Amino acid sequence: MSHHNTAFHQLLKPVSRHDFERLAKEHHHGQKLRSATRWDQFIGMAMSQLSGRQSLRDIQSNLESQKHKLFHLGAKPVARSTLARLNEKQPAELYEALFYKLLQRCRNSPSSHKFRFKNPLYSLDASAINLS
Repeated sequence: MSHHNTAFHQLLKPVSRHDFERLAKEHHHGQKLRSATRWDQFIGMAMSQLSGRQSLRDIQSNLESQKHKLFHLGAKPVARSTLARLNEKQPAELYEALFYKLLQRCRNSPSSHKFRFKNPLYSLDASAINLS
């Protein structure tokens, strides 16, 4: 079976795994993580955010059903209780630092071409107007 990158993998390309792991070590509190890593948490939460999941049970079932695709991202499914514990106990400063790292990378990358539209651009207003 041939391997093809998923759209989710392409979205994660700007996130350097090496930088993520370094930031995770800096922002880790408490005991050593046994069953899941911060990368597993990040992949699980990013996937759930993009797919519109509502609960931890929904996130867990989605991760279980995508187990074969998670393997190619270097992650594994996370149990519901583990995900809840990670979200509660581990600081969110890791994701803030990751955001600033990505922002710095985007600002420093030179753009190779100018962004422009060849066709006219129309903006639609969706505000409601009372007629009566």
